[in-house]
Amino acid sequence: MEVKFGKETKKFTVKEDGYFSMDLAENTDYQFLAKKDGYLTGEVFFSTKGIGKDPNNPVQTFEVEVVLEKIFLNKEIVLEDIYYDYDKWDIRSDATPTLNALARNLELNPKIRIQLSSHTDCRGNDGYNAELSQRRAQSAVDYLVSKGINVERLTARGYGESVPKATCVCARCSEEEHQLNRRTAFAIMEEL
Repeated sequence: MEVKFGKETKKFTVKEDGYFSMDLAENTDYQFLAKKDGYLTGEVFFSTKGIGKDPNNPVQTFEVEVVLEKIFLNKEIVLEDIYYDYDKWDIRSDATPTLNALARNLELNPKIRIQLSSHTDCRGNDGYNAELSQRRAQSAVDYLVSKGINVERLTARGYGESVPKATCVCARCSEEEHQLNRRTAFAIMEEL
């Protein structure tokens, strides 16, 4: 466990159960970074700003949980809120928080390479949908590159309409089902 606060960094070895303890200073922001082989690095922020001292309880205890996700290669992870408008490939404003979080995750885990996979709904012909989904995947890659992620760690792959999330007969799909299929997901392809 690595804890950063102000200009200081302290490293801790956690117990088998994942616990450790430290004294916190008043009015200080903390960043907790947890690392373990085979897992994605996790990050949590905590602040003692605005937490007053209680004279009746001079010792206060706070718990901060950092959850680490196991790395599974070639397993698709659907990103929240990265959807596209019909016949479009531009990144919508509602997708930027998720892509920013993915960029941060990639910063914390510089040894992974990912594939961004984009999909379309069933409307349009196969060739057009394959091209459209490739543009969608490339838009996500371009966004991550604009956030400082090395392009060599990213692959864009369009699947067209071949891997739907909502399985429905195209003519009977609701607009919500079409929207579920116009998405981007990612998978960790390699851990360097």
